[in-house]
Amino acid sequence: MALKAGDKYGTSPDTTAGTGPMKLVEFVGGSHHVIQRTGQYWEKGVDGQPLTYFDTVRWRFIKDDTVRATELRTGNIQWQDIVATKDIAAMKQDPNIVLAENPYQVTCYQFTFSVKSEKFADARVRKAVHYAIDRESLAKVLGQGYGAPHYWFLTPGYLGYDESLPHYTFDQAKAKQLLAEAGYPNGIDVGLLIINRELDQQEAQMLKQMLGDVGIRVSIEALERIAWLDRVGTLKFDMAIYQTGVRPDPDSILAGRFQTGEQKNQAGMSDPVIDDWLAKGRASFDDKVRAAAYAEVQKRIYETAQYGTMWMSAIYGAFNKKVKGWRMLQSGAEIRYAWIEA
Repeated sequence: MALKAGDKYGTSPDTTAGTGPMKLVEFVGGSHHVIQRTGQYWEKGVDGQPLTYFDTVRWRFIKDDTVRATELRTGNIQWQDIVATKDIAAMKQDPNIVLAENPYQVTCYQFTFSVKSEKFADARVRKAVHYAIDRESLAKVLGQGYGAPHYWFLTPGYLGYDESLPHYTFDQAKAKQLLAEAGYPNGIDVGLLIINRELDQQEAQMLKQMLGDVGIRVSIEALERIAWLDRVGTLKFDMAIYQTGVRPDPDSILAGRFQTGEQKNQAGMSDPVIDDWLAKGRASFDDKVRAAAYAEVQKRIYETAQYGTMWMSAIYGAFNKKVKGWRMLQSGAEIRYAWIEA
């Protein structure tokens, strides 16, 4: 079905297939979709009937962070999958809301340079950007108590996470020195491509100030997400920022972003050294061998400076207190076992 439906797969009941407890019955792009209990699922609830307990769920697309939070707090929606960091404190104080941190996930805020950008063809200019970024300030201001500086592409708890590996720190003098060595003693003008979201806009303004302080003059271009993806896919940009979650295995994090030809390799980089170490890590079941391979991958990422890290934040979901039975998984909240208390 996926091959037959192509880009329309999952956008209507006739172009969607699955084996779960729910089926798609309505899809309105940019607005909402509705899923319905099939009554044929193999797993049964405490009532002896096939899960799920609910009959239908209406998923709404609400772009604005503030509107999403308001809809939950006023009871117009019963569940919000990701709560913006600026809304977490207020949610915690609301007696009608249950806030739950996902212990398996964080949101990582990162950046990259297109391999086709002449402005960033010199690694010294790329490294100047790395040194110009004050990660602690980004985490403090944007994370609002729920952020932390992000220095490595693997996060704490992952096989291969190692704080002894090289990483970039905030060093404005070093950034200016690198720019001068690269032939830009009077600075350089560059473009920054972002997705038109509230947090991305705030992050971009802070980056503009930080980079401007060392002579990297930034022009921000904000696009809607689909347009951003299309542009990034052409590599016609200088620098771009993005946010991403983590995956169950370090290979899916590192290979998915840095391996030659991968869709999420949005810089378009092709590095045989990285590809070789990724292959070695993937070929072994020995944790020590894999960890050593991923350490080499991260060293090479540092050396090439084609990608960079900024900050990361905890991920929280929020429920109306009447919603019971949900569970938090790596992928987010699982509502298969959930019901709404009368």
